[in-house]
Amino acid sequence: MEYTQLFKPGQTAFKLGKYDSPEFMLSRIRPRVPASSLNLDGYAFKSPKLTRSYRVTYGGLIIELPTNTISLLSICKMIDIEPDEINSWLNIARKHLSGEQLRNLGIEKHQWSKRIFLTPSNAILLLSSHPHRELYQGVIDEIRSMIPNTPLPTHVDRRKSRHEPVFGAKLKKVLQLHFSTNIKLETQRRIGNFRVDFVVKLKEKTAVIEFDEEAHQQKASYRVNDRKRNAFFRSQPQYTLIRVRKDEQDIWLDLISQTKTLQSYEQFVKSLLLSANIANQHGKIKVTAGSLKEAIKQEPHLALLLKLKGQPLKSVRQLLDDRLKIPYKQPKKGDYIVLSRSTLNSRCNYQ
Repeated sequence: MEYTQLFKPGQTAFKLGKYDSPEFMLSRIRPRVPASSLNLDGYAFKSPKLTRSYRVTYGGLIIELPTNTISLLSICKMIDIEPDEINSWLNIARKHLSGEQLRNLGIEKHQWSKRIFLTPSNAILLLSSHPHRELYQGVIDEIRSMIPNTPLPTHVDRRKSRHEPVFGAKLKKVLQLHFSTNIKLETQRRIGNFRVDFVVKLKEKTAVIEFDEEAHQQKASYRVNDRKRNAFFRSQPQYTLIRVRKDEQDIWLDLISQTKTLQSYEQFVKSLLLSANIANQHGKIKVTAGSLKEAIKQEPHLALLLKLKGQPLKSVRQLLDDRLKIPYKQPKKGDYIVLSRSTLNSRCNYQ
């Protein structure tokens, strides 16, 4: 492996593979440094005889030896934080850390510095201090794989949702795999008087995604607040509001993955009904088992919406009864259903 000069003279950098071990990292330095001056002791590299520092890149992280510290800038690059956004990102951490922790991290001052290098445990503490720690779990795992004995912080804020960050990590992965690499995902951003869960910036629009756990359907106070939020975003045409229910998240993620379209679960249901519509009467939607099967044949991803495989009409009745709360007419024979198009439009736009 060749040596690469990435820093100023006196700081030699070696580019290492993502899965190279700490022992291998040391072996790349030994050709330049007497072996007696390097010893692996726990998770710290002890090099008392070194007269200059070395920097290596390891899976995207910049490590400085012999202090065995990690560049804050390289951490931010790995989690897609631009240099001009690092201060805002650090401000979130400041709210969740004590003064002593901030001094140990070297970020108690308002402005960050490219000279800030963190110990592995402090780097993990910083990443873990954000409301959406799971979004950074990959980098935390990277640090721990590099130095296995690095301790994990024990503090946990019980007021924070355990499920929302997991959903956020899944969403980020789907966006990276199936949408443009230029898409930007923000978390806990304030828009107007509301703090929203996720903001996805697309080329043509900005989507606001709210992750709704069971309380949003079960508690009156949540429903009242949700209606206020819905009304606000209806008045803001630059934003598209999408609500994702916890029990529907995997289906929704599959739908947007297959279609590469960022829209709500309700809009996918609407697409299914409109595709299967055989009504001649204006303002009405009529679907049969046969028309639903034909719609799914044309757009296979819509089958994800039907819980009862082989019974499309019964599955749609369940969606209308239990999910969208839309009344419909059905003859005694039960071979078709009819519903109002305007009611469907209303239910699929958050009220």
